[in-house]
Amino acid sequence: MSKSIEHNGQKFQIPNTWEEFINSMTMKNIDFKSIKRDEFNKNSILIKLIDSHFQELYKSKDFILPELKTLGNQSISIFSDYGGEHTTSKYYSYSFLFCGWDHSWYAREEFEKIRIKHSLNKKEISFKDLNYGPINRALEDYLMAINKNVFGFLLTVLVEKEINPLFLGNTNKHLLKEIEDAGLGHWKIKNAEKLMRILHIISYILPLISDSDQKIFWMTDEDSIVANKEMFKNTYKLLQNVLKIYTDNKYDLIYGAIPFKTEDVYTMDLLSITDLVAGSVEQYFTSKKTDGHPNIKEGAEKVIKWLGTHSDFLKKETVLIYQENNMIKIDGIKFNINNQ
Repeated sequence: MSKSIEHNGQKFQIPNTWEEFINSMTMKNIDFKSIKRDEFNKNSILIKLIDSHFQELYKSKDFILPELKTLGNQSISIFSDYGGEHTTSKYYSYSFLFCGWDHSWYAREEFEKIRIKHSLNKKEISFKDLNYGPINRALEDYLMAINKNVFGFLLTVLVEKEINPLFLGNTNKHLLKEIEDAGLGHWKIKNAEKLMRILHIISYILPLISDSDQKIFWMTDEDSIVANKEMFKNTYKLLQNVLKIYTDNKYDLIYGAIPFKTEDVYTMDLLSITDLVAGSVEQYFTSKKTDGHPNIKEGAEKVIKWLGTHSDFLKKETVLIYQENNMIKIDGIKFNINNQ
C-alpha cells in the first residue's frame, strides 16, 4: 500500500520502488497546447523550428521532459551560457539548464565533496579553464554528479553564423524600436538579436515544464546582454514581456542573478554545466566544419561524451539550426559515446 506525505497543503504519493520514483519524475504527457498559439505565427522561425522538431520527436516517443511540478517543487531555476562569439567560430551556441530547485538540492552536497576532493575551493568550473589541473581531474566526478542529482532539462541550441538575423532581420526591424519605446533601454542590433534568441527560447520552454504558482529564477552568463546594471534590469523586464507571448501563467516571482554577484558556489556549479556544454559543442561543430573532423581541447571530449550518456532525471536535447538551399532547417543531434 503506497504512502503519502503532505507538503504545502498538498498530498504526494511516496513511490514504493526506484522504478516508480523515476517514473514519478518523468512527465507523462507533454502539453504543447499550453503554449499560446494566437501570436505564434509572429514569432521567429527559430522557435517555430524548435516547436515542430520537439512535437515530431514527441509523436515518435523520443522526446521526454522532467516532471518539475510534483513533490513540492516550488521553483524552476534556469541557468544559461553561450558560446561562439570569437571570430573563428562557425556557430553561436546557447545552452540552458531548466531544473527543479527543490528537487536538485542534494547536488549541493555532491558538489561540495568534489570541490574538497580536488582542492577547487571557489574556483569556477569553466570551459576556458578545462586545462587547469584540478578542474580537469574533477570533471568526470562533476558530470556524474549532474547526471545523478539534477532534476531537469538541458537544452543546447546551435545556430549557424551564416544565417541572417532570426529576430531583427528586414521584416522585424520594428522589434528594436518596440524595445526602446517600452522604456527598456537602447540596444545594439547584435546584442538585441542575441537577447531575443535567449528570451524566446526560455519563454517557449517554461510553459511546458512549469505551473503558474511556481517561482522562476534565472542566472545568465555575465556578458554583452547584461553588461551593466541598466542592461541587467532591462533584460529581466524583457523576459517578463516575452513570456506573455507564450503563456498566461502568472508566476509567483521572477528574479535573477549574474555570476560573481553571489557568494553561493552551488548556483555557480549549476551554471557551469551550461558554460561547459556551450563551449564544447560549439568547438566540436566549428572544428568539424572547418577541418572535416572534430578537434576539441582536452576535457571537452568528456563533455561531449557525457551529452550522449543516459540520466534518469536530467533530460538532454541538442539541436542544430542551419541553412541549406536558401532554407533554414533544424536537426536533432545525438552524440554517440562509442564514437567520440
